[in-house]
Amino acid sequence: MVAFSYGEWDYICRNSPQPICNLFFRQLLINPERGQSFAPDRSLRLPTSSDQLNEALSDSGIGINPRCTIPRMGSVGGQDGSLGNIANIITCCISFLVSIYLLIRASRRRAAVGRVEVMIFFMVYGLISIFQLLDTGSILKQGTRSIVWLTSIHHSLIVDLFGLLVWIGFLQFQLLEDGSSLSLTIVTIWNLICLVPFDYIFLDTAFGITTYFLSKPASHLYSPWTFSMVFLFPIISVFLYSIFTITVSIKTLREFKPILILLLSLTSLLIGTVLFRYILTVRICESSRAKVDGSFLGSLFETFSLMLFYLLWINLTEEDWEDDDEDELEEEDFRREDQQLYRNQSDNFK
Repeated sequence: MVAFSYGEWDYICRNSPQPICNLFFRQLLINPERGQSFAPDRSLRLPTSSDQLNEALSDSGIGINPRCTIPRMGSVGGQDGSLGNIANIITCCISFLVSIYLLIRASRRRAAVGRVEVMIFFMVYGLISIFQLLDTGSILKQGTRSIVWLTSIHHSLIVDLFGLLVWIGFLQFQLLEDGSSLSLTIVTIWNLICLVPFDYIFLDTAFGITTYFLSKPASHLYSPWTFSMVFLFPIISVFLYSIFTITVSIKTLREFKPILILLLSLTSLLIGTVLFRYILTVRICESSRAKVDGSFLGSLFETFSLMLFYLLWINLTEEDWEDDDEDELEEEDFRREDQQLYRNQSDNFK
């Protein structure tokens, strides 16, 4: 039995709340199924009294009528005693630091294929970590414009990240010079597409700027556009990158080590995203009495997948990145030549 059909977020927002649910919460809060005069929508099950409504919104965590959710942090106006999603906040900080570290490491491999593009990839991942901390950390009040804007940018950056992944995979064939003006122009155009039209779709879904992206019916949280960008596009992107990487590994490099690293990276990504973010998150939340959920484990495994991606990139461009230490190697060679010359001269003198 299928729990949900394509484009429907209702089941996910109840059983494994994700940041995308912030958009639908706002939609139901201001654009209910029966018209704005009936806001908020009754499917939110919020109190009708303005005081009680404000208190409920202040305490609400992620999700729409979720089985379990972490209440908003008490220190910012949420539920008293709540630390918010503190575990995920910490892991998001770790993810950000790891992405910065990998960015610095990548910047030193000047001869590696796709160096600039990979650096941009790590920059985007670091930004995602920051936005994820803000829109999943149970810090911001539900239904506000701020959480909608942050969530929209967050998901636009995710789309951007997976598009960059495909481009990095394509550059492995070296059909186009990486880091060239053409390559960076393509990357820039893609970034603009993600941050303008794609971001608009997420914003329109929440604010109802037009009626085109509103859920119909509202109770189903039906949105094939956001579903395609959040689910379908990343799957296609990972598949294409995997095909590109396997092709280069077998036909060009004739090595299987990169394929093994790729499989480990994909496994870590699947465990983090599918298992902990979607399948086990509510169970972890319930067992911890709404103190933590599966998102922090998801972040850890996704960060580990990112580290494996860096290791994979190194192995794919191993012959090139070894040139990063070329100066040191040349110095060592010159030193050895001088020492040998000195020994020869000493022998001749004797």
